Amino acid sequence: MGESRGSKIKDVFQRFSQDFGLYSIAEFVPALLGVAALMIFTRIFPPVAYGQYALAMTFVAVFSTLTFGWLEQAILRFEPQIDTEELVGNVVSILVGCCLIIAVLVTAGYVLFGGALGEYRAFYLAAGALTIAQGLFNTFRSLFQARLQPGSVATYKILRSVAKLAFAFVLAVIVFDDIVGWLWGGAFATTITVAVMAYRSNVMRFSPRIQSALGARFLRYGFPMIGWLLGLTLLNFADRVLIEFIQGSSAVGVYSSNYSLVNRGLLLVFTPLIQTIHPILMNRWDGENVSEVEGLMTDFTRYFLIIGVAATIFAGVVSRPLSTILLAPEYRDGYVLIPIVAAGLFLWNISMIGHKGLEIQERTRLMFFGVSGAVVLNVALNVPLIRLYGYLGAAVATLVSFGAYAVFAYVSSLWSIQWRFPLRTVRNTAIGGVVMIAPGAILYTSSAYTALRAIVVAGVGVVMYGAILYALGELESNELTAAAELVRRN
Repeated sequence: MGESRGSKIKDVFQRFSQDFGLYSIAEFVPALLGVAALMIFTRIFPPVAYGQYALAMTFVAVFSTLTFGWLEQAILRFEPQIDTEELVGNVVSILVGCCLIIAVLVTAGYVLFGGALGEYRAFYLAAGALTIAQGLFNTFRSLFQARLQPGSVATYKILRSVAKLAFAFVLAVIVFDDIVGWLWGGAFATTITVAVMAYRSNVMRFSPRIQSALGARFLRYGFPMIGWLLGLTLLNFADRVLIEFIQGSSAVGVYSSNYSLVNRGLLLVFTPLIQTIHPILMNRWDGENVSEVEGLMTDFTRYFLIIGVAATIFAGVVSRPLSTILLAPEYRDGYVLIPIVAAGLFLWNISMIGHKGLEIQERTRLMFFGVSGAVVLNVALNVPLIRLYGYLGAAVATLVSFGAYAVFAYVSSLWSIQWRFPLRTVRNTAIGGVVMIAPGAILYTSSAYTALRAIVVAGVGVVMYGAILYALGELESNELTAAAELVRRN
């Protein structure tokens, strides 16, 4: 390896490892507390109640994305290029407008159609309040992320997660004796966190303003991203709506609880990776350095493969004990979907690297077409598969549609900033993955299974995976040194 290449890898990996460590902390505590909430509430409330909560959260995600998602993406894309006072002044004005629109629509909807909501009437106002609070939080978080301030992101995400669990428990268990308190707890906790973020970051000292040229630029980039973000939301949540119609709220509860377990676990790995990669690429892009950005995308794909393959297989091996230990007995049969969903999440998140070229070159309309195709495929597969196989069919539909978007990301990059796979790393992680998964497969197909053995086998598999990669020369000495330093610091 040449000296220049070695120096480049060292610089990239040091920045990557530093930010990845902080973003990992930002995800770890919320995920841990989220799992704690899942353990508490699935033991207090039946699958039907949890299914209703999960469906309400689906609509929160959809409407929050529709209203605020385009602004979050525009901030991440343009913050490095725009004066801070100019950016924040416009963002604050847009946020006020978005919040007023949602408040008016939610109030009017409740007055006009509240009686038609049936058993979901109790969730309606809480979902509206959480939609506004979540949109504000995600927008402020985008400002910190775009400025490469992972420490601030970590602090506020942890604050929100701690407050959310506390408020949710008090409201759901003590005040309302109803799972709707979980929604209200999230709304109150997120609102308090947003107030702290605004105060500590001096956002309110910036004069609100609306500049037509900047607003138009945000809209040109962000509005097609609404379609993409809505497509992402539908890919993640449409299956719950379809399960509700075909099999009922109880099946939604079983599916959503197990999906949440694997999603929260893998997001501990995948979200810090993607949040680290995005601002680095956006800040490196100068409009002409295509080769440099392509090289960075290849390097980041390599890091994702090394970490992501191990995390995905680990989630699959511990799926049954994870569900058995953390969920109430009525929910545990859903563990079978965890390995399938884990594979789908891996494909989706690696495609987030692959389509970065489209984001950088502001080709968001093409991204919208790609995710729309994946959504259509998802719905087309979900209906027959849910009828035939229940929520397991929904997991398969999720895997196939996520994989379809990954294929789209690769093919579309051929006419953009190209996504080149590190083939040597693909080979090495495939070999390591086969070695890692073999003991777990043997355990599950034999009569020797116990929860403890599955956990031990998964841990041993990770060690075997790392040893294989080291033996194949995949792990470089400077990367191991940087990783060891990261562990010592955090």
